[in-house]
Amino acid sequence: MSRRRSSETPSGEQLGLFASPSEEPEESPREEPGEERAGTVRISAGARATRRALLDRVDAYRRSVLEDPQRLAAGARILVPSRTLRDQIGVACARRFGGLAGLRIQTSFELAFELASSPTAGATAGATAGADAGGVAERVAVGRRLLPVLVRRHARRHDELRRRLDPLNDGFGVAVASVDDLLDAGFEPALAEGAIEAAAELGPGAARAQALLRVAADVVTELGSLGAEARAGLFRFAADRLRSGTPLPDREIWIHGFADATGAQSELLAALVHAAGAELWIDHPVDPAEAADPDEPSAGPGPRFTARLREHVAAPERHEAPVAIDEAEIALVRAPGAQAEARFVAEALRRHLDSGESPTDMAVVARDPEAYRIALATQLERLSIPYSGALSSPGPAARRCRAWLELLERGEGCPVDRWLELLPDADAVRAGELRLALHGIGAGRLRDVRDLALEALLGDRGAYPLRSLRALEHADGAEDESEKGASPSVDVRRHVSKRRLERARDRARATLDALDAAHAADRLDAAVEALRRLTAGALGVRPDLPGGKEILSALSALERDLPGATRLAPGELGLLLRRELDGAGAVRLGGQGGGVQLLSVTEARGLCFHRLFVVGMNRDVFPRIANEDPLLGDDVRRPLLAVLPDLPIKSRSADEERYLFAQLCSAAPNVTLSWQGQGDDGRERVISPLVERLRLGRALEVETAPEVLDS
Repeated sequence: MSRRRSSETPSGEQLGLFASPSEEPEESPREEPGEERAGTVRISAGARATRRALLDRVDAYRRSVLEDPQRLAAGARILVPSRTLRDQIGVACARRFGGLAGLRIQTSFELAFELASSPTAGATAGATAGADAGGVAERVAVGRRLLPVLVRRHARRHDELRRRLDPLNDGFGVAVASVDDLLDAGFEPALAEGAIEAAAELGPGAARAQALLRVAADVVTELGSLGAEARAGLFRFAADRLRSGTPLPDREIWIHGFADATGAQSELLAALVHAAGAELWIDHPVDPAEAADPDEPSAGPGPRFTARLREHVAAPERHEAPVAIDEAEIALVRAPGAQAEARFVAEALRRHLDSGESPTDMAVVARDPEAYRIALATQLERLSIPYSGALSSPGPAARRCRAWLELLERGEGCPVDRWLELLPDADAVRAGELRLALHGIGAGRLRDVRDLALEALLGDRGAYPLRSLRALEHADGAEDESEKGASPSVDVRRHVSKRRLERARDRARATLDALDAAHAADRLDAAVEALRRLTAGALGVRPDLPGGKEILSALSALERDLPGATRLAPGELGLLLRRELDGAGAVRLGGQGGGVQLLSVTEARGLCFHRLFVVGMNRDVFPRIANEDPLLGDDVRRPLLAVLPDLPIKSRSADEERYLFAQLCSAAPNVTLSWQGQGDDGRERVISPLVERLRLGRALEVETAPEVLDS
């Protein structure tokens, strides 16, 4: 069935700014913006329909401002879960209205930070009462850094956890994710006894669950004593402020793009609905595999997946009237490998760009974009397609940051190759020669370089010969006396001088001495100062070298955000810095926001496009395999729901996968779903059950992408 295309569909139409009300299409009567009213949950069917209905509400606000310009003093606000959605809604408003004064679009984190940072933030009652103005955001920043350290520290004190996790490489890192889930679900020390009693019914898993609950209680208590707070504290503080009567200046608040949320975020959304009269817009996309009536609110996976959020908000629900939106045309493509799949998508994008379509109206979405990083970057660049988004690659700065972290964590056991990556030797040939010499000697670890016995190794010789390497080079580039005066055309056997090996040994000794001083420091300020001496001294890391700026910034961030008197156990400084440098130095492939958007499925939630390509629709990829928490599995979590109703159940991810797939199929009038029939290794791969069900339900034909012989 063909339907009229919405003018909201991103196709480049421009509407005038604050057009006369007489130029607007007729609409059903709406509530007057700014009137006192209870918040509501508004449900629409499909991503584009929900976006269109939301923008109609924004349009009603615009027309009310035309009638009474004084309403601009209050303004309006759209709250979204991600920056990607925030930016796209801003573009959609500009396209439809040309511009809109008094409208603010922000993420939930930005709103929570705004509430916590306002001058009266300390006046709120509750667990965070007595906070200094703006102090909650700073306490959360401290808590975010200290949480993994404190969880590991307290988990080691429990025999049940230590016995299971200590033999594993960073096994206690598993406990961090479990405790994080508990805190996001609203766990507090006051709930510990009730949760521990509930866990007692679990049989063999009872001791492990009770140990984790005690770890969570101890972590929250210690964070409080340090003046810090877990991540969820920022959202709860903002919710407390709203419930205690702190007003928001906006006449209209619309919440868009949420289908599920953590317990802390749900509290903030509920407070916005009940205390600020906000409208929560929820998308219930129809099942793309069924010829369901979009007017039927129970159709599709939406009601089941969004039930937890709607129950938490507990506000009156209103199902929106159907919006005239083109039914999506869905194409299915089977490809012989990732390169062939990426090439098919690139050629389709090239055709649409050549026909005049805007690149920003098109997107490529994958459940795991990293699996397509090389294939997509290769094929898009070959066809000169502008793109930006999820793809990145570790550049020289990222490699140096990783080498520095490995040196901190492994110390004298650090591989020589990683240590040499940190040294500021700009001559790649000479650095390679030193690497070959050390490996030839048998010095594969930093301790081997420190302990080099060069007198016994070289005797009377003044250099170590590299017997496997010959090179033609100018005489003025030679370091040894025997090479001086050699003709540029003479085949010169390369050596590494004894003097250079001695310098490497001295630098290795200085590196390990400075590293020992950093590890011996039991206070953060002393440890950071020792690392500064190591970095600038023995390693010679400078801000102008790749990775130098990132490493020095990470040290400065710890000094700025954590108390200098913070006590550290061995290994904890490296853990803090690893989290601080996560993703540092990565080179973003493509542009900085323009062009075709390359997104993960999570980033694409709530977004709308004119053309959408979803790649990687293979079994065990999309839908992804649900991996339960190894320490706090679903069989443990379910009994805890009586105490922590917002504790996530991992097996519910199947509902999420069906929801995300249905929403993607409703996000554009033209959707292409592709998958690999064979992997790049030649092995057969299986189509996603989501696509197979869609193909059978709608009797869709499958196109085969041609092979790519040159990858």
